[in-house]
Amino acid sequence: MNTVTHALLPVVAICLYQRFRKSDFSLNKFQYALITFAGAAPDLFTPHFSIASRYSSWSHTLPALITFTVILLTTASFKFKTLTTKVAVFMVVAYSLHLACDALSGGIPWLLPYSDAILGDYYISPSLWIPFDVILVFTTYILARTVKDSSSATTSV
Repeated sequence: MNTVTHALLPVVAICLYQRFRKSDFSLNKFQYALITFAGAAPDLFTPHFSIASRYSSWSHTLPALITFTVILLTTASFKFKTLTTKVAVFMVVAYSLHLACDALSGGIPWLLPYSDAILGDYYISPSLWIPFDVILVFTTYILARTVKDSSSATTSV
C-alpha cells in the first residue's frame, strides 16, 4: 500500500475511537504527527519502489517492530510531556498496522534476516491503493476539522 495510507490509517482509527467511544483523552497536533510518522516509518526507514525491494527491507520485519517498540517505550518512560506511554503505544500500533497492511498487499519478509519467508499475499489489489488513499485523505480532513486539539486544553495524554 501507499505511504499515505500507512500514515493516515492510524490517525483515522484514533479519531474514530475518540468519537464513538467518547473517550476522555485528546491528543495535540504534535502527538498526531508522531503517530503519523510511526505509521509511515517502515517506508521512510527503507524506501522501496517495488515488492522485490520490500522483500529485502529490514524495516518491514518483526525484529524491526520489536526494536522500534523497545526504543519508544524506553523513551516514553522518561516521562516526556508529549511522548507519553499512551502515545508511544499508539505509535507501536501504527507501525504494526503498516506491517499488517503490507502483509495484505503483497507480503512482508517478517523474519528477515533469519528467514526469507514472506508473510501475506495480494489480498488487496494494487488497483485499490489510490482509492484507499483518497478516502483516507478525505476522512482525515473531515475528522481533523471536528476533533478537539488538546494543545490549548489543560489535560493531555
